[in-house]
Amino acid sequence: MGPGDTVFTLRGAMMVDPLFHIAVRLVLAIILGAAIVHKLKDLAALKTTVQHYGVLPARLVPLGAWSVVAGEVFVLALIVFGPAVHAGVAAALLFGFYGGIIWRQLMTGRTAFDCGCSWIKSASLSADLCIRNIILVVVSLALCLPQAVRDLSVFDLINAGLFACVTAGLYFLVDALIHMKQLEASR
Repeated sequence: MGPGDTVFTLRGAMMVDPLFHIAVRLVLAIILGAAIVHKLKDLAALKTTVQHYGVLPARLVPLGAWSVVAGEVFVLALIVFGPAVHAGVAAALLFGFYGGIIWRQLMTGRTAFDCGCSWIKSASLSADLCIRNIILVVVSLALCLPQAVRDLSVFDLINAGLFACVTAGLYFLVDALIHMKQLEASR
């Protein structure tokens, strides 16, 4: 194992290359940034979605909708500016919370409303969304891995950016396919 490898060992602890952390942060930032824009574009739809989930009394729904956006902005800020461990734990908790809420709805049979988690309107809840969120939790927790220290070149940063764009693009493609499959099945 040499200095150019992506996994280093320092005093017996496994450490990952700092480029890995940068790439994961970029992917999560793109996904969360898009989610925030999606919610802010249609606050009325967000309030309706929060109401449909049925976890808050009606009078708290507007506050709940804004809390969702504020929570996502907070986690995004941690991902971009915060310590990696804090960012990873916060993102994992957020995605885990969303997955848990979706799972709760699936278990009660309440799936015939817009999940609020896709650019595709009228996308209902499914187990696929829980799996998606489990994957996002695991990816988020990868930021908790200790990172080695090494100098990064411009080429490294370009690679991290390209990797993040392609990975986020694949995420959005799979998300659209999940929802398109649901829409097709409902016809």
